[in-house]
Amino acid sequence: YILGEGYWERNVPMAASQLFANNVVAFLQHILDAGSAQIKQDESDSILSSCWILKDGQNRLK
Repeated sequence: YILGEGYWERNVPMAASQLFANNVVAFLQHILDAGSAQIKQDESDSILSSCWILKDGQNRLK
């Protein structure tokens, strides 16, 4: 016998949604300053710097 969920495929969408939601929350917690709810502007942070497309009206991806 194999113990486990009989219809595991019905739980896959819920698990995927939970993983995505956790990733979004973790990303927002990383980029937002907790005290002011403003986006951090730390250019030395690899996550933040890779997300910026424009800075002061200039394209950073050239």
